[in-house]
Amino acid sequence: MMRTLSEMPDRRAAALWPWPKPRRGGVCSRIAAIAIHFAKAGLAVIPVGREKRPLVPWARYVGQRPSVQKVKDWWWQWPTANIAMVTGRVSGRAVLDFDPRNATDRKWFDAFLLSMPATPTVETPAGGLHFHFAAPAQPVPSVNGLRPGVDLKAEGGIVLLPPSVLQAGPYTWRGGYWTQPELAPLPPVIRRWLAERSARTPTPLHGGRGQSITAAKRPAPPGGGRDITDVLSRLSRVRQTPRGGWVASCPGPNHRRGDRRPSLGIAWTPEGRLLVHCFGAPACRYEQILGALGL
Repeated sequence: MMRTLSEMPDRRAAALWPWPKPRRGGVCSRIAAIAIHFAKAGLAVIPVGREKRPLVPWARYVGQRPSVQKVKDWWWQWPTANIAMVTGRVSGRAVLDFDPRNATDRKWFDAFLLSMPATPTVETPAGGLHFHFAAPAQPVPSVNGLRPGVDLKAEGGIVLLPPSVLQAGPYTWRGGYWTQPELAPLPPVIRRWLAERSARTPTPLHGGRGQSITAAKRPAPPGGGRDITDVLSRLSRVRQTPRGGWVASCPGPNHRRGDRRPSLGIAWTPEGRLLVHCFGAPACRYEQILGALGL
């Protein structure tokens, strides 16, 4: 007979997911079963450590979900790993991350929080909330600091899912997993904020020598063309920066032997502007980088 996690002794990892008795050759932990469930439900999940650092290279999964077997293999290797979801169209979800610690106007922050529609919601150990929305058909970028205390995790972002546990405590579904409503569409105000950001002159990223990123406008045609997910999937050692961009190893001809540390900065704007800059020594030109990526 199945038992719910609320009936089990490990209350810290409350995921509210039925847990059958493991069979021989089956999964080896409770959180592994939940990760497999999410993978079967169409989410791109990856294992992360207790410090929220991915345990596997995950750039390729920005545009392609890992197989269920791959997820099983990961959690067999790391049976207590936390679960992270790659956001954006690959998982069909965009997430608004509310963190009251970063809110400068708490009155506005609380009012905006109350205006959120009914949608699956996760409570974080830091006292924040993750609102899960249906990812728009047209890709939108991840933006940290969309408003004070509000981040958007969309294309190329990752968020933790319950029952992940950090030192501060667990991630939990608000109201329980089984009572979560259907995914709501991304609120129109978020689209307006993104449009306002794209209307401004993009803030250039800078390398170690004060050189700005070279920019080229490359609009992606509906249903075709390339976007940030395609670009990131072609790079190695990708990680997201606090400003909402990415850094990775430069694939250009001046760095074919590999980088000891990432030397390529990447950003992408909603109107389809790709920004890249090699800040290695010697630096690769924009055309060399695109050529190495096959774009």
